[in-house]
Amino acid sequence: MSKKFFLSILALFLATSAFAQIDPQAATALDKTASAILNKSSHYIFDMKVCNASGKQISTSEGEFFIKKDRFKLIHPDMSIFYDGKTQWTLNEKSEEVNINTPTEGELEEINPMQIFAHYKDNFKARYNSDSSTAEVSNVDLFPNDREKPYFRINFQIRKSDNQPIKIISYSKDGSSITFDIKKIDNPTINDSEFVFDTKKFPNIEIIDLR
Repeated sequence: MSKKFFLSILALFLATSAFAQIDPQAATALDKTASAILNKSSHYIFDMKVCNASGKQISTSEGEFFIKKDRFKLIHPDMSIFYDGKTQWTLNEKSEEVNINTPTEGELEEINPMQIFAHYKDNFKARYNSDSSTAEVSNVDLFPNDREKPYFRINFQIRKSDNQPIKIISYSKDGSSITFDIKKIDNPTINDSEFVFDTKKFPNIEIIDLR
């Protein structure tokens, strides 16, 4: 899985509140989700399933995502990303290298939830699916304003009791889809050091500083 493709997937996981021209019910559900995510440290464990245009499952994997204010960390078999609010480390253990860079605002819009939340009203249209929503779950579709995006729709299923996303499905223009099933959500205390790549844990890793 390429870095660009993986970061696009991450952007979809982090895009829970990035939308514009939304109907009132969608706005209510998604604004509550944004507040729930931003106001406390959160930890997510998720399953990711990729299906091809025929609907056949072609891969599955498990990952973890940590967020605290403008910091985040993603742990995944293909790639791990650390961001401390200024510097980003992208670790690929298979190739035994870590890339270090200072993301631009445009790059952060792809991977940094704070950037997405800050501009959530500018980037998407949204529709509340009353027929698919229940007393426990809100069902919302997002449609990107940027037609150059590789996906044309993102579906969010949001648990009303805590305003957290429990399933995210992105639909690509080529007919494939990516589903995130969020299995566990908690709110631990997370030290800021967790969002910084620790070179001592990987003494043989090649460091590529792109700053």
